[in-house]
Amino acid sequence: MDAQINFYKRDFKKAKDTLLKYINDFEGTSKAIKLYYLGKIEKHFGNEKAATTYFKTIDSIVSSTEDPFDEVKDVYQQLIISSILEDDEKEQIDYIEKLIYYDSVLSSEHENIANQAVVAYDIPDLKRQKLKAENQLQAKNIYVALIAILAGLAMLMGLYFYMRSRKMNTRLKLLMQGSEMGEEKTKTITEHPSSVPEEIRKDILEKLAVFETSEGFMSKDLDMYGLAQQIGTNTTYLSTVINHYKKISFPTYIKDLKIKAAINQLSKNPDLLKYNYQGLAEVFGFKTGESFSKAFYKKTGVYPSKFLNELKSR
Repeated sequence: MDAQINFYKRDFKKAKDTLLKYINDFEGTSKAIKLYYLGKIEKHFGNEKAATTYFKTIDSIVSSTEDPFDEVKDVYQQLIISSILEDDEKEQIDYIEKLIYYDSVLSSEHENIANQAVVAYDIPDLKRQKLKAENQLQAKNIYVALIAILAGLAMLMGLYFYMRSRKMNTRLKLLMQGSEMGEEKTKTITEHPSSVPEEIRKDILEKLAVFETSEGFMSKDLDMYGLAQQIGTNTTYLSTVINHYKKISFPTYIKDLKIKAAINQLSKNPDLLKYNYQGLAEVFGFKTGESFSKAFYKKTGVYPSKFLNELKSR
């Protein structure tokens, strides 16, 4: 009682000393009331953190005992303000709900005009404040979820580009060592296309082997009809043989031959490294620099720029 008297006399230091000396002698609601005065004293001295700690301890006691006292409304008002300053919508909603609940409990115990006025004006405002906090919390949760998703996507993208870069560097290393990238491994063919007579099939394969060692495939205008005429067959037989034995289409077959030649000649002739993509396209039988670049990457899995830069550095 002396401590409370000193508090109202504004002798805060003396009130605090007394309260701290005897606080452990109390429990339950009596202790909560003493803690309330300690919280108010700390707030008077500007110690907001210490005041909030006292008020949160009171919240724990009241939640446990379900025995509110008149000043508990001020406690929750202070905790609401603290949660707003801390930008903690979840705590804010919790404290508003408790303030509304304990205010209704205390109002029913003290039915008078003043308390009815609080219910009529303060409670609706608190409910609006609670709804606003709930909306803010929901928006924040959505924002956090989006950030988490974006972070996850960024990590996946980073991993993807890292693995792709690592794979490309491995291919580049093999390419520099002279390995043919994108080449089909030799397999024993046990089945043959029945639509192509055996004698014609063997003749086409022999002539294709000769064609692959020539530079006839460097022509920009070479098409299946032209090659069929060169080796003395028709386009149906030629297409069937290439698809079956080379495991690729005719356009890819020709592009791959050009890229293999490009890799070989670029590795041996430093003068070619001075050319841009369009110049290299002219040399190796492509119509545009873009078509040369795409064919090179598809065949080797390496961007031509990386291959050329590696050759230049060596």
